[in-house]
Parts: sequence; structure tokens; C-alpha cells
Amino acid sequence: MFGQTDDVAQQIARLQGSDPKLRLWAADALAKSGDRRAVEPLIGALHDPDPQVRLLAAMGLGRIGDPKAVEPLIAALGDSNEDGSMAAGMALGQLRDPRATAPLIATLHHGERFTVVLAQLGAAAYEPLIAALHDSDPEMRKNAALALAEMRDPRSADALIAAFHDPVPKVREAAAWALTANSDPRVPDLLVQALRDPDMEVRTAVAGQLGWKKDPRFVEPLIANLKETNDALRIQACIALGRLQDPRAVGPLVETAKSKNSDLASQAVRALGEIGSPAAVDALIVIANPLVSPEKAGLSHAPTPGDANGTWDLSQAAIDALGETGDSRAIAYLAAALQNPNAGVRTGAAEALGKSKSPEAAAVLTKAVQSSQNPGASEALTYAGQPGAVSVDALLSLLNDPQKRDRAIEALANTKDPRAVEPLIALLQTPYSGKPQPYGNGIGQAANDPNPVRPMTYYSVAEALGRMGDPRAVAPLIEYLHNGPVQRMIASDALAELGPPAVGPLIGLLHDCNEQTRRLAAKALASLAFAQTEDHRAKDALVAALKAKDIAIVAGGYQYYVSLGAPGSQGMLAAALDQFGDQLMAEWFLNCGNVKLEDAARAWAEKRHTGIEQHVYGVVWGKMPTPDKDMPPMQ
Repeated sequence: MFGQTDDVAQQIARLQGSDPKLRLWAADALAKSGDRRAVEPLIGALHDPDPQVRLLAAMGLGRIGDPKAVEPLIAALGDSNEDGSMAAGMALGQLRDPRATAPLIATLHHGERFTVVLAQLGAAAYEPLIAALHDSDPEMRKNAALALAEMRDPRSADALIAAFHDPVPKVREAAAWALTANSDPRVPDLLVQALRDPDMEVRTAVAGQLGWKKDPRFVEPLIANLKETNDALRIQACIALGRLQDPRAVGPLVETAKSKNSDLASQAVRALGEIGSPAAVDALIVIANPLVSPEKAGLSHAPTPGDANGTWDLSQAAIDALGETGDSRAIAYLAAALQNPNAGVRTGAAEALGKSKSPEAAAVLTKAVQSSQNPGASEALTYAGQPGAVSVDALLSLLNDPQKRDRAIEALANTKDPRAVEPLIALLQTPYSGKPQPYGNGIGQAANDPNPVRPMTYYSVAEALGRMGDPRAVAPLIEYLHNGPVQRMIASDALAELGPPAVGPLIGLLHDCNEQTRRLAAKALASLAFAQTEDHRAKDALVAALKAKDIAIVAGGYQYYVSLGAPGSQGMLAAALDQFGDQLMAEWFLNCGNVKLEDAARAWAEKRHTGIEQHVYGVVWGKMPTPDKDMPPMQ
């Protein structure tokens, strides 16, 4: 009964019509369809007066992959619209037809846009690119080197080394860039030589890549470049030295951190944090001192954002870098920073401690979140949820504190510790004496709400239980979806995250007498139907509900039903849009490639005097998305 509806002929007719908006939607639909019947119409659309239609036509031809499109796409490289030309080039890269090599090589005279495309052509483009390194046009030589960099063919070493000695700096820069990914044993010495190139842009391009190669031969030349006047070069040298983690760089980086250029100084500080040696920690403590201990720095007050010379930004960068080191003295210093009267300092220290992941940092954060006296308790709790940052027992104790509860819930969700599941379920099941709002997305929350659990806390708990993935949460979340007082939609999302254990109970809710409960259950099952490849229960239940023509369920699972593309289901989907729809649903229909649903979406928008837009989603009418590739965002 169910299968893909043939919508291609109608979209082809629209593509060839006079309405520019319909042509645009039709080109998008045909591009997504991948149907070979669309090849000739899309070739014709490469000449459409609307540049967006031409772009979508080129994209569709690349996706369909018919060799008949090669010559028309080559001609489309000359499209006056840059995006249309680029789409034609990318389509040729997808087709990988050798006929495209010479035309794409010719474009290198005018820019590097198609270097990646040429690399996609592989062997067909290799020899022409090598020959292009000897072209009289330096732009061609530069872009050929960049294309070879993308290709990563080890045979190109000799040609690139020759280009490395080109008299034109931009060609040397491109060749050096390409050589950084080449394993030829001659390359490291050439890159050291490049760090002394008379052209600063060549040096900058090389310096930015050397940190990944972990070669100690680069350290001294990079340190030498810290003394240059070109700040862009110095920033790249800092980045590389941080990655190389060589203690020889500490002193030069400390001097660089005194620069009046705040970006350069901050990058030097971050590099010190990556090195993390005792000398680097000493330097970072001195740099951070104006914020944490202003009196030791000879200041009358802690600087605030906007203070001269970037003191605030630099000290904040130093605090953050101290957390990267994991050094015991750094942790002690950050613990002191949690007591600082300035909230910005406390926040930076708490974040740094949370990222440290050392037992000492965890002890500091645990002590801080449990203390009613520590001014940094709130900031510490914000960063307490990173695994190992704070003991789970400490976080559980905060569930009884209404002021700290919501952040403790989020932190417990991040830990995914099974000990937190039962206490969170208990919170979810706590009665609410306020006015219920079963299906609304938002609800007011007064600061003095007398209820044991405030409305947004139910939201936080349900979300946390979904993220933790423990099957014990299924039954409480099902009950909450059915009878919860506020924010019931979040239970639907949480159940979808819990996976197969939630499928059976959700199917049971499809028979509930309340249409909103059925809709929310279907929403969760639609997510599970997309995600589950072996378990067909969610899919079978949704198909059965479609046969039964339950509009509430169709509304909840509309994204799945669009991908299913069942013939004759468009009328039910349109009715679901009219009765339960929102802008997201209307735009999903508008962009799914089905003519009837496109028309329904436009009618919905006109009736409500609202705008809907064309977007590119990962689904097509009648085509299931591939998990982890074009899975649609379930919202």
C-alpha cells in the first residue's frame, strides 16, 4: 500500500512554468529527488533567468550523477552568478568525469575556487596540475599548488619542492602549504627555511601549520619569528609553539604576552597553558594576578572589562590557561579565585577548574558547591557537570536546595551517573499544586513560587532523564507525558532519547483518549522510527495509525510520514497541518518536494498571514533519510 508518490512530472511542469517562485521550489524538489527523469529539465534550468534556480539545477545534476550533464555543467562554469558557477563546479566534482579536467584547470587563472573540485577528479587531474606548476601565470601556479595540496598525492613532492623556490611569494606560500601535508623526508628542512622567507605571508602560512607536525626542529625558528613586527605571523608562531609544548618557548612567550596587541598577548598566554611546565605556570599566575590579587600587582582595584591595555582579557585568558595545565599550584590559585568578589573572575576560575579534570580540581569544586559561604558556589555549580569535576554525592545533596537545584540537575545529567536516576525520578513525581499547563511550551515562574518543585524544574528533570539514557526513567516519563502538570512535550523528547525501551509504552499511548497525548507519543515514535534500523515496532505502529486516519497521530509524526510518502496520505497531512500545525510543520511541507503539501503549506501561511520560507532539509517526500548523513532535525 505504501510507497513513494510519483511527484516528478508535476514538479517538471512547474519547473518549466512562468511562476518564478514555483520554478524555484520545483528545482529544489527535483534536485532532492535524485530521479533521472529530471536530468533534461534540470539541464534546461541551467539557463533559467533566476540565478537561484540555476544553482539548484546544478546541484541536482551533481546529485543525480548522469554523464549527460557534464557538458552543460562545463558551460555553466561561466555563469554570471558566482554561486551558480560554484554549484556547477561542485557538481562536476561529484560526477568525476575526465572531460571536466581541462575546463576546470583553465579556471585556475582566475582564482582558487575549484581547487577542491580538481582534487576530486583524482588521477585525471594529477598530470595537468603538475604541468600547471610551470605555467607563465603565477596565479595559475599558485592555485595548482593549492589543488595538489588538496589531492595529497605523495608523487607531487618534487614538483612542489621546485615551486617552493618560485620567485613569486604567493606561489611559494601555496607550495609551502602543500608541503606541510607531505611526508617526504626533505620537507622539514624546507619548512624551517620557509620560516626565514623574506615574505611575511609565506612565513605566516607555514607557521600556522607547524604545530601539528610535533618536530623539535621548528621550535627555535618559531621563537625567532616571535621577535618580528608582523603580529599575524607572531600569532601563528604562538599557536604552533603551544602545540609543540616545548619548555624552551616559555620565556619568549612571556615577553610576547606583554604586547599591546590583545589578540597576540592572549594567544601567547594560551600557548603557555598548553606547555604547562612549572615555569609556564609561574608566568600564568603573574599574568592572572591583576584580577585575583590586585594588591599584589600594585593595583588599587581589580580591573573590569574595558580597563586600558586589555588587562581584563589577558588575565582572564591566564586564568583559563591555568586550568589547562592541571598543575597543583594552578589549582590552588584557581581555588582562591573562586573567592574573588568579581563574578567574572569567579566564572573564569570555575570554568577553568571544570575543564581541568584533575582530582584536586574536583575537590575544590565539590567544596565550593557545598559551601553557603563561598561566593563562587553558584559559578562552580555551573561548571560542575563535566565528568569527574564534582562528586555525584555533592550534586545529589543540592537537589534539596531550591536555589541550586536546577543547575545541579543539569550537572547530574552531564555526569550520566546511575545513582542520580532515582532522585531525579522522585523530583519528576513530586505533585505540583499550581495551575497545570499540560501542553504549552512556556509557563510563568515566580521567584517566590511556594511549590516544592517549580515549573521549570520539571522541564530540567525530564530533559536530564532523557540525556542519561537509563531505562528506569521510561515509566515515570510515560506517566508524565500522560498526566504531567507542565511542559509535557519535554517528556516526548526525553522518551525519544531513551530508545528501544520506550517504544512499547509509547505505542500504548497511541490509543489514549486525549488527542494531545497521542500527538506527543507519535512525535517521540517518529524520532525513534528514524533512528532505529533493526527495531520496526515504531514504524509499524505509525503506519497502522496512518491507515486508521488518526489526525492527531499524523500531526505528531508528520516528519516521518513525509519521508514515508504514502500515496493518498497528503490529505491527512494537510488536515493535520490545519488543525495542529505551526510554522516549522508548514515549512517542512513546503520543502519536502510534494506538490500537494507545498500547496497546503502556502494555503496555511496565507490563512494566518504569516511568512514561510524555503529551506533545505534532510528529507524528501517518499524517501527515508540515511542515519548520521541526512537525518532531519526532529523538533
